Amino acid sequence: MNSRLEPYHSDDVDLDAAWKSLESSRSSIGEVRRRLSSPPGQDRFALISFTSGRRRGLLFKAPGELKEIQPGLPSVAGLDIRLIDVGGGNLELRILESASEVTSVFRALARDITNCVEGTKAGALIKQVVRRLELWQGFFTVARQGLAAQAQAGLVAELLTLRDYFIPYAGEEKAADSWFGPERALQDFCDSQLAVEVKSTSSTGSRQVTIANERQLDLVQTETFLMAAYSLDIRGDGIGFKLPSLVADVREAMNGNEHAKLTLEARLIRSGYIDDHSGQYTNTFEVRKRQWFEIREDFPRITESIIPHGISHVSYKIDLESCGPWVLSAGDVLDVFRRTYA
Repeated sequence: MNSRLEPYHSDDVDLDAAWKSLESSRSSIGEVRRRLSSPPGQDRFALISFTSGRRRGLLFKAPGELKEIQPGLPSVAGLDIRLIDVGGGNLELRILESASEVTSVFRALARDITNCVEGTKAGALIKQVVRRLELWQGFFTVARQGLAAQAQAGLVAELLTLRDYFIPYAGEEKAADSWFGPERALQDFCDSQLAVEVKSTSSTGSRQVTIANERQLDLVQTETFLMAAYSLDIRGDGIGFKLPSLVADVREAMNGNEHAKLTLEARLIRSGYIDDHSGQYTNTFEVRKRQWFEIREDFPRITESIIPHGISHVSYKIDLESCGPWVLSAGDVLDVFRRTYA
């Protein structure tokens, strides 16, 4: 491959700026690359490949064993991922957009990967990038199809919790870092002080929520554990708000905080949301009822400690109408957030 390294004299090259500069290159064959800020013992590059069009990419060079990492290298639709041994005990991992329809989201993926490896030592760099790619493995399939109505409702409930509670009381950065719903974590929000599991139901159906497994409502190592349940009216049009407008509200609430904005965008995309599909999200949502429950030892739930040996991956439903003793008033909920993030 005809590869050319563009000179650059800054120690801290912004990824977008590097791509923009490379795209203005007069080259039309092979690839051009620009070195990003890289700790000792490793190299990180933004690159543009002119093979099969003009494609953006990332390249990481660091120590590693090909036979150890290659078997676990994920195959991600929409990406061209290649790992090669370049000698001297070093590997090169190249990640390129391979389809034109992913261009709008590749930037967010690339920035997420470069952010997640910040501070990673050379010997662990390639493994860390591969682990991050695994998180994105199902992303492009979801992104091309868009979110179904039920998935939209789940995202709406989490974004409302983020906008109305975590951002105002925890602050933009901590709020964004605490949102793990798109990561398929045990709880949708979690930090060392507070965990919140968020559920959504249709206002026309039964007020039952599904608990995915025996660990989802197991008490975690935080000071307080809450569950928020949203009863949503979902209409084809009419009264209410649409998902894209709620996303815009949350983005605005980040108040220009760069770390929070990047984290939010990465989480949105891993949830399957991209702006290119905003036109197809025509459903309107209205919050009919919002209830908060305190998860205590006596809360009705199934946990690992009470399951007979040999049984696992238990999914069950909770009837919210039977959970009155654990309901918190709106004032109590705000007191929890004030006290937690004072």
